Amino acid sequence: MLPSTVARFAGAAALVASLAQAQSLPPLDIGVCYDDYNAGYIDLHFSVLAQTFTSVRTFKMYLQSPYYPYTVYSNPVDIAAKYNLKLVAGVGVNSLDKDVASIIDGTARNPTTITTVYVGNGELGSGAITAANLVSLLNSVRGRLQAAGIYVPVGTVQPDTAFAANPTVAAASDVVGLSISPFTSPDPLSISNPFAYVQKVWTAARDKFGWKVRLAEAGLPSRGAPLNGHTPDAAVQEAFFKNLTRWQALEQTPAPFYAQFIDNAYKPDFNVFMGLTAPDAAWKFNAAQYTGPNRDVEVGIDFAGQDLTSSPGTTPATCLSACWAADGCNAYTLAYGMCYLKTARNGTAANAAVTSARVLKCALESNL
Repeated sequence: MLPSTVARFAGAAALVASLAQAQSLPPLDIGVCYDDYNAGYIDLHFSVLAQTFTSVRTFKMYLQSPYYPYTVYSNPVDIAAKYNLKLVAGVGVNSLDKDVASIIDGTARNPTTITTVYVGNGELGSGAITAANLVSLLNSVRGRLQAAGIYVPVGTVQPDTAFAANPTVAAASDVVGLSISPFTSPDPLSISNPFAYVQKVWTAARDKFGWKVRLAEAGLPSRGAPLNGHTPDAAVQEAFFKNLTRWQALEQTPAPFYAQFIDNAYKPDFNVFMGLTAPDAAWKFNAAQYTGPNRDVEVGIDFAGQDLTSSPGTTPATCLSACWAADGCNAYTLAYGMCYLKTARNGTAANAAVTSARVLKCALESNL
């Protein structure tokens, strides 16, 4: 049964009450997809992404250099556990045996690191596999894991249209991993507001398949050639990621995944630039500001006007709690021992003595 709005906001109020003591927000439960094309640096990569994300999703688990002497790299389960990351483990349809063996091997040392296993990634959408074959693989992997004492949800990642066209695959999946690609969609909404398009697809899938739906991947490129009315743009990519974090703060789903962590120079055209980091793992923008304990807090910025009411306060957490409790409050400014509760963040002004923040009860932003 879907949680009611009342229940969700009651839970949020309880969370905020605890935040008043903690003086900060807990890290947002959100993940990122990891393309292993340069997996010799997996330890470095996971150490960097752990600064921003709570989970990481791999596309396969047996990581080996494609070049002689074909070095076998570290087990992703071990590296994820090292950096306190939850791992959604990918099993490739063409590397199934080795990937499953890596899951079993890594889980023996780190029994709580893997939260989900996905078998396959987009093959139904491309016609590379039949629904019957994929169902067989799902059942096989689930059985092998359970025989090894590993009981985690097993599903697959496919486009929403592929799940709709192949209901037996959704039925055979413990979790339905949605792959949503606004940049390649012909839907006008995907151009005008890419994340609103993601929400539209998500809601339709949730209505059809229920609460086993997961957002397994969604993202935008920062550079590249235009495609069917879509223009890659670094600012739009950042706005999309920001809206993903705001949506997750409200929805509180099992960790959704941004696609992807790092740019891959070996992919074609705009796919090169889907990463939040460059190939050297340098962030394109400060992603942690949207997921960390001080997300949406703007130090030295005053939100002008839009005042609703005020109450005494000395910390952002106190103002956050007051805003959640006040109907119509969607932002606040903390200044001189008072929380000024506001209906919105509109005009801003620099003021070194104040701190302001939006509270995630309002609508998502447009692209920019």
